Amino acid sequence: MKTGLKIRTILFVAILISSSLLGQLKEITAPNMISEANIYEDANENVYSTLVTFKFNKKMIDIERGEGVINANGILFSNFKQLLNSLREKYGEFSITKSVPNASWGDTLATNKRTNEIVRVNDLSQIYRLEFENKVPIDEVVKILESSENIEYAEGPIIAYLTTSPNDPYYQDEDYRWSFDVINAEQAWDITTGSPLIGVGFSDSYGGVAQLHSELTGKVVWDNLDGNYGGHGIITAGVVGALTNNNSDIASLGWNVNLLLNRLWGWSSAPDAITQLVNAGADIINFSWITSYNYYQLEDAIEWALQQGRICVASAGNDATQPTVYYPAAYNFGATGQVIAVSATYLNSGTEEFLDGFNYSPGTDPISNPTSAFIDFGAPGAYYRALSDVSATGTVHIWAATSVSAPFVSATVALMLSVNSTLTPTDVYEILQRTSDKIGQYSYDANGWNRYLGYGRIDCRECSKCCKWGSFKTSRGNYCVV
Repeated sequence: MKTGLKIRTILFVAILISSSLLGQLKEITAPNMISEANIYEDANENVYSTLVTFKFNKKMIDIERGEGVINANGILFSNFKQLLNSLREKYGEFSITKSVPNASWGDTLATNKRTNEIVRVNDLSQIYRLEFENKVPIDEVVKILESSENIEYAEGPIIAYLTTSPNDPYYQDEDYRWSFDVINAEQAWDITTGSPLIGVGFSDSYGGVAQLHSELTGKVVWDNLDGNYGGHGIITAGVVGALTNNNSDIASLGWNVNLLLNRLWGWSSAPDAITQLVNAGADIINFSWITSYNYYQLEDAIEWALQQGRICVASAGNDATQPTVYYPAAYNFGATGQVIAVSATYLNSGTEEFLDGFNYSPGTDPISNPTSAFIDFGAPGAYYRALSDVSATGTVHIWAATSVSAPFVSATVALMLSVNSTLTPTDVYEILQRTSDKIGQYSYDANGWNRYLGYGRIDCRECSKCCKWGSFKTSRGNYCVV
């Protein structure tokens, strides 16, 4: 059984709920913070919410594929019914919903999109959500659920932070081109301008605009936004797939690749949002957000995607008073693959450097401790002109954000797959590693890695050349072999 609480830096103390206590709760909010459900705390920093997610370690509920709401008749074991009854008596009414409605018990075989091989994948069918009518103490409910031998894990709502810092709109300025120049985008476009057969999926935050941005017209082949466009996700999607060479607004690195857009959560859970992107055909999934805790449901779903050959890319985090491990960027599943963690670079008086003040790896050894030493690569992440997140037209200036750095890598991978669609997550990582540029103000160790930019800043041209010609000596002196 996995144990541990899912809201970091909070000490939970078991307490009795009373109406007077609930009336004293204060909602927890912070800049760029998003969560599956509202989070509250009392004067003693005990945390409350209305949502707890858990996973069975065997088939405990019988429900048809596609159904989401559970009734008592579908629960197969009486001892778990008794546990639920005790929760209801103590905390009030709740509903039980399936986190991934289209997952079915025994769905553990799938086709790897890169190799076409049948592979074993995680079973996501036994992840369920308790949605309470009242605010409940997360620690208490988690402890009760994890006391059952049938529960693999239980955790409170996922709390994440968007990794962008938008400012006021700006007009086109040639200074914004630097991010394309340093990664040799034009030379990469001489090899490929991207294939519409390659799709980049975005698990992100959307809303506030009724129409899709005009610069994404015809580029979004699938979305589950129900007309709620705008928001952070439009900024990140534009980096990869905004209309290019149309004499309007910005260029995108991915040029002709297609986009798939899904909310991190909203009318679905985080695992369901990821499975929807995979099932819709995403080759790459971009995560431009961070959370400081390893939520097991998130880990399950991302490993499930990697097992099927989907490349996952994530932001390493923005402002940091001390280096911190952030997820999903820090996930590493060994031979299955890992999430590619991306930090930000900027131009300092014409010299490209790591953006000091932004997050970097606490650890120093990515070989023996890849979770602590989690940053893999750098990419441009400052002074960027992005699609507007509050209007269906226009642009916005991004001062600095790893929300931009991550999609630069996602777009680079999309160009790589446009040249060679059989590349596995491990292949992609190795090519990025062999072709990266050792820039910045901090030295690299004997393995060519440092805590700030990982193996260096990506070079889109070198990656594309490697994918096209298979074996050649890069401009860094490394041999790139596919």
